[in-house]
Amino acid sequence: MKANQFKEYDYGTPEANQQHYGRRHGTPPSIDISTIPELGIPIAMFAGAKDRLNPIDDVRWTRD
Repeated sequence: MKANQFKEYDYGTPEANQQHYGRRHGTPPSIDISTIPELGIPIAMFAGAKDRLNPIDDVRWTRD
């Protein structure tokens, strides 16, 4: 959400990311979501109005 894009999990430091993903620049790789509609995968999203881990604005951003 902070990066305004879908990425793999960030392990917190460039060194930890580099160790896990094997990428020299130590950042998590992006996730290409553009192919999801082409795959015909049905997706359902559920959100709770009082969810403290996923605020409703973040859920809307993900949906859009």
